[in-house]
Amino acid sequence: MDYAALAVSLDESMSKMHGDTKRGKLTPLPPGGEMFVLSVITASGDAISPGELSAICGVTTARVAVALKMLEDKGYIVRETDRSDRRRTLVTATPAGRESFKRHDEERRRMLERLLRELGENDASEYVRIVGRVAEITRRGNRRPPPHV
Repeated sequence: MDYAALAVSLDESMSKMHGDTKRGKLTPLPPGGEMFVLSVITASGDAISPGELSAICGVTTARVAVALKMLEDKGYIVRETDRSDRRRTLVTATPAGRESFKRHDEERRRMLERLLRELGENDASEYVRIVGRVAEITRRGNRRPPPHV
């Protein structure tokens, strides 16, 4: 069984359950969520404003400001004034920030792969299938009424 491919599938399903990092709504920031903020910045591919980050992450601008300060202190992001609107600040990931996120993402995938290997072929496949179904239902927003029991 290709556990690495299964881990990628699981990771994608889990991401769908939690939202779209490319400007969609996500779950609230976890404690110390600077890596989460960095993932949104990296996924955006462009410069992004702290206000947009706040909206995407579903947290206050103050919470985003704390995460940005931590990321900036580590050299993972830079903040610059928007040239077209000097009142706005834009945030971009530095090469070091992108590399740090890449390492973090790879480690997360390796952890998922180890978990799936430990579950074994049948349970791992079934788990990934169930998480995929939950992701579908979550993305649909439970628009359909639940079946009558």
